[in-house]
Amino acid sequence: MRMHAAPRWVLFLTFLGLAVGAALAPRGWGAVCAGLLAAFLSWLLFLAWWKLTPTTRALRLLVIAILLGAAVVKIAIG
Repeated sequence: MRMHAAPRWVLFLTFLGLAVGAALAPRGWGAVCAGLLAAFLSWLLFLAWWKLTPTTRALRLLVIAILLGAAVVKIAIG
């Protein structure tokens, strides 16, 4: 199944569920959710890299770094 073939609300609910899971889930599951979000956003950044301005690229990289940092903190602290 391709992403554009799915209804729009499916992607939104998946993203929202992973974000809530990253914030509220205990230790390992929260880290997995944050890692999946970071991977998905990295993929989107890769696809759009050449069309983005340097400022937009930097901001998107910052968001990915924050998500990966949250995953590390979830694992380390719990």
